[in-house]
Amino acid sequence: MSLPYYIVNAFTDLPFGGNPAAVMPLDHWLPDHQLQALAAQHNLSETAFFVPVAASTFELRWFTPVEEVPLCGHATLATAHVLLREMQVSAETLSFQTRFRGLLHAQPQGDRLTLDLPAVEYESHTVEAGLEAALGARVVSAVRPCDEPWQILYELDGETSVQTLKPNIAALAAIAEHCVIGRTCRAQVRLCVQNVRAPLRRA
Repeated sequence: MSLPYYIVNAFTDLPFGGNPAAVMPLDHWLPDHQLQALAAQHNLSETAFFVPVAASTFELRWFTPVEEVPLCGHATLATAHVLLREMQVSAETLSFQTRFRGLLHAQPQGDRLTLDLPAVEYESHTVEAGLEAALGARVVSAVRPCDEPWQILYELDGETSVQTLKPNIAALAAIAEHCVIGRTCRAQVRLCVQNVRAPLRRA
């Protein structure tokens, strides 16, 4: 069986820039273990799989190399790009039925795409011992989603720290059994830079 796939770099207009995701169109759902094996083979932070439901409606799931995750923004953006730009789906709005986050929508606006994603409430999280050494950066604070704490958002001490982040992945996997996101903020900007490291083993 031959299955096509796409590698899409989100949030960039440069080759090999941005945040890459694999996108695989399917006619029907494969068994979960096959989806997981394909995501592991791609070895990107996320692989998006989608199955058509109607002309502009699709079921959508996301897998890291080791597990399914409830939501992935950049892989959803990549999926919308594949549908609209590569597969030439004509629609003012794309709708994605998801297992954990309900119905999501993507809309083309000229050369850009917009997404509506669900709001997430966060609570404070205690930074794990050894986390700063594993990240190679000073952590200012940390929060996690209240309802489904599958990822932790760590605020670092500056934008340069995020841009130059080179964590010790093996050490990070031993400490943090969740998706790790490093970020920094400016007063007038909600989110300047984000660098995601997917988990290396199941939580």
